[in-house]
Amino acid sequence: MTFVLLSLITSRKDLINDKTDIEVNDLVSFIVPVYEEESTILDTIKSLKELEYKHVEFILLNDGSKDNSAKIIAKGIHGDSRFTFIDNEVNKGKAATLNQGIALAKGKYVACMDGDSIVEPKILNKSLPYFSNEKVGSVTVSVEVSNPKTILQKIISVEFSLGLSLMLKLFSFLNCVFVTPGPFSIYRKSAVNEIGGFDINNITEDHEIAFRLHKAGYKIENCMEAKVFTELPDTFKGIYVQRRRWYSGSILTFFQHKDVLLKPKYGVFGFFIPFNFFLILSGLSLFIFSTFLFIKKAINYFIYYGYTNFNFFENWKFEFDLLAFGQVNLFGMSMFLTTLLFILVGFSLTQKKFKNYTLGLIGFPLFFIYYQIFWIGSIFQVLKGGKIKWR
Repeated sequence: MTFVLLSLITSRKDLINDKTDIEVNDLVSFIVPVYEEESTILDTIKSLKELEYKHVEFILLNDGSKDNSAKIIAKGIHGDSRFTFIDNEVNKGKAATLNQGIALAKGKYVACMDGDSIVEPKILNKSLPYFSNEKVGSVTVSVEVSNPKTILQKIISVEFSLGLSLMLKLFSFLNCVFVTPGPFSIYRKSAVNEIGGFDINNITEDHEIAFRLHKAGYKIENCMEAKVFTELPDTFKGIYVQRRRWYSGSILTFFQHKDVLLKPKYGVFGFFIPFNFFLILSGLSLFIFSTFLFIKKAINYFIYYGYTNFNFFENWKFEFDLLAFGQVNLFGMSMFLTTLLFILVGFSLTQKKFKNYTLGLIGFPLFFIYYQIFWIGSIFQVLKGGKIKWR
């Protein structure tokens, strides 16, 4: 089914932007929670001011930041009547702050975004027309990494081109989008109010709300050609902590909404979620088993070459037997080649130039290792219990 959809959107690129000819003039309320974003919030404000869509209001909420975020926001929005600034002295958490902003919003739609995100000027012109279908509760966009500098950031920029762009579009065709990414997603306000807003007890509120939208009968669309740019941590530890929160939240949400699993009334969504976790666990099992085999083989080689005084080249010869390649290796290779195919298609559809992503593409195979490390850490975090750090 996935390959059929890939072929379809590759041959019919009009399916990517099939809604952009519909004119929308409804008020959109931007809700921007800010927590210690003094280095990025001015760029966020600047991108909001440059939006081409004019029927907007902006509600910025400082969520108890201890840095200079509040002062920078006040200075950045001075004299612009479209902005409302709420300065919370105590940190409430992102979900509670989003709900606070939504309660103040006057728009028919609410666009929720992070304080370190930058939106392109046409993002509303491209995404709003999808709401012409009254059953659409949310529209997601393509998420891209803003100014990737480190090797890991460049690798993740390739991952985002796949997972938070092309895959979201494919999932929207199947009506099984399971996340409304925090950097930017737009919602029908009446739908959000109907389901009770964001869950303040969930650490991945943008993931959890997608489940309740589906349960309430709403669709989540994706506008692949609309883009938002987000900052990433610049260290492995920072990215690990971020991913541990994402994946731990995903596991907890899975059990929180286990009532949707394998239920025909929820369509493909009810079957896709357990299938997705099956793939994750399969990949994790493959990684652990392959690591065990590698270590075992390395020990055997060490013992063997110990008898030859570690003369590695005397009896060494290259051999490759496809029949002896092994099912585990074959499965791993097929997963890698399938991922590579998705990357090629994603880059083609979004008109990205490969030369701008050279280091990320070369290092991308390493992400399979990082990915498993993130999941192992997240599983242990959930089993251990306790509060999961935000950053």
